Amino acid sequence: MNIKSGTIARTICAALAIINTGLQSIGIDTLPFTSDQMATFASGLYNVLVIVVIFWKNNSFTPGAILSDKLMRKIKSGEIPVDEMGKMFEINGNTK
Repeated sequence: MNIKSGTIARTICAALAIINTGLQSIGIDTLPFTSDQMATFASGLYNVLVIVVIFWKNNSFTPGAILSDKLMRKIKSGEIPVDEMGKMFEINGNTK
């Protein structure tokens, strides 16, 4: 079996969430935090996640970066073959 570690981690997190919800529904408080502490934590976590998601994407501001994005999309779509790009940057047999 070839199960990825991310799949295992997500399954464990989901199981813990289900167990926690079940225990809370029968009145067992599983987390030793106040509602205010949980709200502060949730707010901070949300802020961090938003920042990570926003900057995970390629944010191109300069004209060169914007042009590079257009070139990348053309290569990915197959409009410009990868081999052509390799030849374009080849200088005396070196691709540095």
